[in-house]
Amino acid sequence: MQEKNSRLFLSSFVILILLLVPVLQTVSPNLNFMRPQTANALADFTISASPSSVTNFRDQANSTTITVTSVGGFSSAVTLSVSGVPNGVSASFSSNPITPPAQGSANSTLALNIIPYPAPGYYTLNVTGTSGSISHSILIPYTLKDLEVDEDINPLTVYAPSSTNDTITVYSFGGFHAPVTLSVSGVPSNVTTLISPNPVTPPADGSATSKITITTGNQAAAGTYSLNIKGTSGSYTGGWIPLSLTINTKWHSSTGIVEPLYKYPYKTSCSIYAHNFCWQPVNDTKNQYPHVPIFVIVNPNSGAGHSKDSSYVKGIANLTKSGIIVLGYTPTKYGTRALATVEAEIANWTSWYGGPNGISGIELDEMTNNPGILNANVTYYQTLTNYIHNNQGLKYSFGNPGTESKPIFQPTVDLMNIFEGSTTPSNGTLQGKDSNGIVNYWHTQYDKSTFRFEQYGVASAPSRSFVQGTSVYDGYMFFTNYTLPNPWAGIPPYLNTLASYLNNPSVLSGLYAQDTSNNPITARILMTQSGSQVRNATTPFNYNETAGWQFVLNPQNSCPGHTFDHWLDTGLTTASRTIAPIINTNYTAVYRTC
Repeated sequence: MQEKNSRLFLSSFVILILLLVPVLQTVSPNLNFMRPQTANALADFTISASPSSVTNFRDQANSTTITVTSVGGFSSAVTLSVSGVPNGVSASFSSNPITPPAQGSANSTLALNIIPYPAPGYYTLNVTGTSGSISHSILIPYTLKDLEVDEDINPLTVYAPSSTNDTITVYSFGGFHAPVTLSVSGVPSNVTTLISPNPVTPPADGSATSKITITTGNQAAAGTYSLNIKGTSGSYTGGWIPLSLTINTKWHSSTGIVEPLYKYPYKTSCSIYAHNFCWQPVNDTKNQYPHVPIFVIVNPNSGAGHSKDSSYVKGIANLTKSGIIVLGYTPTKYGTRALATVEAEIANWTSWYGGPNGISGIELDEMTNNPGILNANVTYYQTLTNYIHNNQGLKYSFGNPGTESKPIFQPTVDLMNIFEGSTTPSNGTLQGKDSNGIVNYWHTQYDKSTFRFEQYGVASAPSRSFVQGTSVYDGYMFFTNYTLPNPWAGIPPYLNTLASYLNNPSVLSGLYAQDTSNNPITARILMTQSGSQVRNATTPFNYNETAGWQFVLNPQNSCPGHTFDHWLDTGLTTASRTIAPIINTNYTAVYRTC
């Protein structure tokens, strides 16, 4: 009976245990009853980073904390490694390997140090933890942001006193988007700079522009200076750009160059020049001989063309930065092209290629020398010049008949081309002829700065004596080795040589007349050089000549009226007088009544 009760008790106990197991497992699911145990069967670890992403400027160090957390009682050493680190960045762990305690965690700092300088941009770091056969990884976005500063054209040339402009561009990298304050250092005395707008805020991974205006005063010293333009955002100073500034004094030679340049500004065939800039030799000449005035006439497509060409915009700006004056080409079909059509093209020139670093005038090509009925053609060109000056705000209106014109046309433009051909122009051609081809010297009644000539098909540079000899008649000239059908298709290889012949300081001779009572009067004074007439005009007038060159002055009598008496400064009564001024000088002829 006792044995039977024992068996009954044991059976009841087993049943009770079996009934309690599900209940206890519900209360505590980690309790394992009736299961065989295997040590460390679920031992593992996880890996994480804080912060989970890293962003900084490309010259700044940063870090993130790597955490290894034990799972299932894991407590072994974990070796850390990282890949995807960009060039210019070194990555290291403060502790490696690290061992988390069972059911705990361990940390190591991933330091990201800069080895100047990584490229800004977006990267992904891959941090891996390995312990035996167990390996886990985490991806960490890593952004190196930056700002960079650039400017359009370098070096920059400015005459004193005057001003010039350049464009500054601020670029964003790595999502940078904040205000950038621009500043310039290294500015010489008597020079001021203005940057506007300032600051600028580029969009993320975009750019923003500002304009720097450099103004030189009367006392600015000539020379080349190294300026630095930099951008600052908060405590970060981003990229800076060196700018070479050359200041030239205001004097210039008495005769300059006007070059028609009907060549595209950028071509791969011009790879010998920086950025394939085909017009660079003109810049080089101007930079070498800054005192020689140089005009360039550009012609995209027999005029302004049908739309704006960004290459011409940049090319024109490149020339103006060197102090070259650029004009746009417009044909007039010898006065038969509709006035409204020509004006519309001039307006396109201004709209597409104007501005501080753009064109300064218009060349009116195919200019007639026939006044027309009731001088209609004279009115035509005067109207266009008024439109260029007054409506479009451009300084220069050049006319190009390419041959002898008539005095009635001279006031209608600022500068007239009176010879264009492959033969050598004679002194008589440059002095002026009548309609029968007889030399009548009418050009010498006007300032020589209002005339120019062009000769093409000149295989090698003309002689110094010829260049300087013809410079007394005309304010501008040009020679090229190119020939028809397009003699303006390129830059002559001897452009530097031509500029060197003209690179001489100039002075002004002021010619005046008065009577014996010191009252100003109008009188005619003849100027000659080596017996050749260079000016024959009524006073008062100026003649721009090369310093030190000899000229002879001969006051002309106009009886009845006035006859020469003496020179005011010397008292000499001999009319003919040789001068060779080296500074600006006034000469006054005193007349008595006759």
